[in-house]
Parts: sequence; structure tokens; C-alpha cells
Amino acid sequence: MEYFLFYVMLYVVIFGFYMLYFLITKRSKKEVLEVMYLKSKYKVNKPIKNIKLHIALVNSLIFIITIFVMSLFDNFIIKTLVAFASVMLLIIIFYKLLSILYNRKK
Repeated sequence: MEYFLFYVMLYVVIFGFYMLYFLITKRSKKEVLEVMYLKSKYKVNKPIKNIKLHIALVNSLIFIITIFVMSLFDNFIIKTLVAFASVMLLIIIFYKLLSILYNRKK
């Protein structure tokens, strides 16, 4: 149970940092890298009201899953390789699901 609470608290902290990051980039009028990725790779061109919130939720989940998978191994080299592979795989999966959701909305 304490591990679950640890990961939930970590998720909230990472999500908070993402929202702070989006608040800072909102002031500078720059487009966020994740939004540019969704537009170029998956052709998401519709203006979506809560896209930064959804990206923050997805990226926080990717980080938490990666940290959890890394905690299963003891060797540093294996942790690094597993983290890299899991981040790439989770980014592909979650951003594809996000693009399907956005392209389906009307």
C-alpha cells in the first residue's frame, strides 16, 4: 500500500511540474514540443481546448510507469536500457491513442 501511495504522490508532483511548465510556455506564446509532435506525426490539426492538460496527464503516466518498471531491476545498465525502451514504447502507444481520441472528436 505504501508503494501505491508513493507512486500516486509522485504522479501528482510530476503532473504539477508539467502544469507549471505549460503555464510558463503559455506566457511566451511558444508551441509546446508535444503539440508539434501530435500535429506533424498524427495530423491533429483541430484546436483542442484541453490539449495541454491531456499531454500533462499522459506524460506523467509515462514517467510513473517507467519509474515503476525501472524499480523492478537492480543492475544500472539494465535499468537504463529498460527505461529507454519503455519510454519510447509508451510514447508511441499513448500519443497514438491521444491522436485517435482527438481525430475522432467532432
